[in-house]
Parts: sequence; C-alpha cells; structure tokens
Amino acid sequence: MNMQHNVDNQLMALGSFSPIEWLLEVGHLQYGDYEAWRMGEIDNLEKHIHLPTKELIDGLQQAEKFCHKLGLQGEPQEYRGWDKTNINKNLTLSQSPSLSSLLNKQWGRQDDVPQMDLFMDNPSVVTENTLIDALASRQWINAEKLVDQLYQQAPNHTQLNGYEDLVAFGKHTENPIEHHLEAIDDERLGLEQEILPLARQLLQQKSRDYLAPAWQRIAQGLEGQPFNIAYPQSHASYAWEQMQNWQQVKQSILDDNTYIHHGELLFRLSLAHFYLREREQSLITLLQLIDLKANHADSELDDSLENFLDRYPDANFIASWQRFMDLEDEPPFSVFPGWLLLNEAGLVHHINPDNSEQITNPSFHAVHQLLLVKNQAHKDQEIAARKQLNNISPLLLSLYLQ
Repeated sequence: MNMQHNVDNQLMALGSFSPIEWLLEVGHLQYGDYEAWRMGEIDNLEKHIHLPTKELIDGLQQAEKFCHKLGLQGEPQEYRGWDKTNINKNLTLSQSPSLSSLLNKQWGRQDDVPQMDLFMDNPSVVTENTLIDALASRQWINAEKLVDQLYQQAPNHTQLNGYEDLVAFGKHTENPIEHHLEAIDDERLGLEQEILPLARQLLQQKSRDYLAPAWQRIAQGLEGQPFNIAYPQSHASYAWEQMQNWQQVKQSILDDNTYIHHGELLFRLSLAHFYLREREQSLITLLQLIDLKANHADSELDDSLENFLDRYPDANFIASWQRFMDLEDEPPFSVFPGWLLLNEAGLVHHINPDNSEQITNPSFHAVHQLLLVKNQAHKDQEIAARKQLNNISPLLLSLYLQ
C-alpha cells in the first residue's frame, strides 16, 4: 500500500489529504455506502470499509507519518448527517476511538489552516466554512442565504462570485434533465470545464459530495444511450465512474450489448469488477480488451492499450505485465494472455463458456486447455496439450514447466 503516492496525489488535486477521500478514491469505500451513511441509513461507516482493520490502521498511520514529514497540519473533521431526520447530527466513523481519530483528520499546509483565535474572531471565516458545509450537504437554500450573509460581512471577498455560481448550479441539478444527447453533453462539458475546477478550488475535500448529484443526473440522462467511439464520455458508465459508483458503472455497461467491441467500455468494466472485489472477473475482462486489440490492429485501441494496462490498479497484474515487458527475447504481444493465465493460474476456475468464447487468442486457449487437463490428471491429454502450446510459444511451455 503506497500511502505516500496517495497523499501526494490528493495534495496535488485538492490541496489537502483526507482519509475518507482516499478510501473513496481507491475503492475501499463505495460512494453509495458513504452517501447512505450521511443520510442516516448506516450507523457505522467502518462496517462498510472493505479493508482488513489492521491493514487500514497501518495505512492511515503511514499516511500520518508522511503528512508530518511534509509539515502538514491535521485538523479533526466533523461528519454530520444530510437527511432531514439526522441533519447536523454527528455521525459514527468507528466504534474504536483510535480508528475514528485516524479517519476524521484532514491534513493541509499550515498556512491554509486558520489559527483558532483568528478563526473565532472573524465572522466571515465562520460564515464561509458554514457555507462550504451547506454546499457539500446540498442545502441550496441555506447556502444561498449564507452567500448573502458573506456579502454583508466581506463585500470584497474574492470568491463571492464563485460561491454564487456553485449555489446556482447546485439548484439547477434538482431540475429534471433534458433527455437530449446534445443538451446532456453541453451540461457535462460545463461541469467538467467550469464547475468541477471551481468546486475543487473552493470546497477541496468536500467537492466530491457537492459534485455527486450532478454526475448522477448526467448518468441517469445517458442511460440507454449506445456507446459512440467519437464521444466516449457520452455513455452513462463515464458519469457513474466520476462518482465512483462502480455497481452502476458495471450495470450500465452490461446493459449495452455492444460493450465487447469497445476498448473503453471493457476497461471501465474491468475497473468496476476490480473495485467491486471481483478480481478474477476483472482480469478476464482485461483479457477480452487485449484480445480486442489483437483482432483490430487499426481500431481505437492502437495507441491506448498500453495506457489502459498501465492504469490498471492491481499490483499483481502490473508486476506480471512488467515482467513480460522486461523479457530479453521480446516475445510477441499475442502471447501475453497465455502468460497472464500462467501467472494467475486460479483464473482457470472462473473461465466459463460465456467469457472464454469472447477471447479468441490462441495462447490463452492453449494454456487454458493445458491447465484443465492437468487438473483432471489426464496424462495423454496433457502431453498433447503441451505440444499444442509449444507450437504456439515455446516460452509459455517453458514457463508452464517451471
């Protein structure tokens, strides 16, 4: 677990580090579970963090050490309810006080953290922080009143127009979306190019909570739209991915019966399986993506396959991919599916006629057949399968024999 990398990434994107944001970003916490917790439907967030407790504590302690090394200051954060029945109620992160203390910190540069005496004596600072909370919890009417209050207290505040824009866009997200592809695309572009950078600048770690309804609205407007190679963002799975709703990413792709022909959809589906802790299915989907590349040399995948593989978050896969790339005799890429199957022999138990028929790669099928007959202890069949694999790639047979 490279916590230094995670801290650096958050500092670069949002200016501070939050353990909850990290858990959401890497998929250890599903956004749907987090939102249910904020709405009072879940009483204890720790139960929905998909990471062993010891590993979670070790990772958070590593992050704290690195934050101290960078000279960052940790401030406790209060997580309050969003629903009318639990609004402003302090929520439970964990029954363990020590784990709660690790989870509820936000780490920022000392210059960005107001001194408490100055904070308490400056009404506009209090109003601005209350406004940020109102925007994150989607209380648009309250946020509008707080912007007016900030105008009275600090008429020269440099961010007043920005806060006004966030309130106006937040209120807009409550209107029914126009089910017209061009209108949805225009809204997505406005969200990505104007609202998203503004929200990250003003709300920092709380920007995800503010932006989630906007992405959900766009995703719902795009449901049922077929994938278009020229506009890969105009598919519901893209919008669901932006809010890390991996269950919906998966469902929206599986509902599109053309997904097997599109590298971008296969990669999103592979990510969804991975973050939903369906690792074997994730790797099989990645093999389907590689197979698509092999069979369509002039397709959309030409320049992007290596980018897909380098972005894949599974450390064991990345290690296998790197070992393959480092081989001295530079085997053809076409044998990589067989190489992966030999390095991930447990995959053989998750391959069924439905997903194997979607992979045409000869090295994959030769290794698959060899592993099957080996497990069935059919000596004659194993010898024949070895010969078949040797005809395709002596390298893979050598790896198998090792």
